[in-house]
Amino acid sequence: PSPNSASTFHTSTWQRRQMNTQIASFTQLRHDTVLYAKQSYMRRMLCEYPYGMVDPYPVFWNLIGKMAMRMKDIATQASNTLGDSSSRGYSIAKGYQVFKTFASTMETIEEIALLQTSNEELSYEQVRFMKSVMEKSSFGSGETKYNGWYPQLFYGSPKDAGNRDVLVVDVHTDIPSVEHGDPGSILHLGVGDPIVAFFVVNEVMYAGPVFTSYEFLTPVDKRLSDEDFQAELSTVRASGWAQRSYLCNSNNDNVAETEISVQDLPHWERKSFLY
Repeated sequence: PSPNSASTFHTSTWQRRQMNTQIASFTQLRHDTVLYAKQSYMRRMLCEYPYGMVDPYPVFWNLIGKMAMRMKDIATQASNTLGDSSSRGYSIAKGYQVFKTFASTMETIEEIALLQTSNEELSYEQVRFMKSVMEKSSFGSGETKYNGWYPQLFYGSPKDAGNRDVLVVDVHTDIPSVEHGDPGSILHLGVGDPIVAFFVVNEVMYAGPVFTSYEFLTPVDKRLSDEDFQAELSTVRASGWAQRSYLCNSNNDNVAETEISVQDLPHWERKSFLY
């Protein structure tokens, strides 16, 4: 509008009114010329899935691989001395093979970590490796085949990779003290069911399983077994620092915004008891 026009015509509300008029006018023209002017089309969009991502700690993968190689060498020495003997259900020959596979897998992960931290392309074999964590092929339906590289890291059976592994351990006992009014307690650490985590790296979103850990107190006469912890797992909250950093609830809200965990209290606060 003219600089000399009333202030009303210089407001953002008036500008939106102008935009509304222009859109309506375009619609009228488009309606009358739809047979003559070709409409636009959106290109067909296909989903693009990343190959995967490994934790960017090549030194860690290297050290774990070296440890596995050392265990393989020990198994070789034991086999040369004792033959293919078994003790308590463990076979030296099978142990050798498991550690050999473990070392080779760690070497592959180390190579991928180095390439990804340098933003370099993965080879065809490395891409296949990333796509075959649990299964070499995930096409079709049916039960999980457990023929990927991860299940091969388990000594007992590849299917052990799909077993639930919720456990707890007592790590400290606070002896009751009548003089100080302390009824005593037992500090437990637990591992729950894995959860799915989502990470955005270089504008690409990845999803994968991560650990859940718990820290809590019980009365001094209540020392939990794995079975006890599994039964009470749904009532136990994650540590406050985890809730404040990356955990979300079922509404996709940060848990720290909606709940106050007993884990935010001092370790020896009575309210942090799991009865």
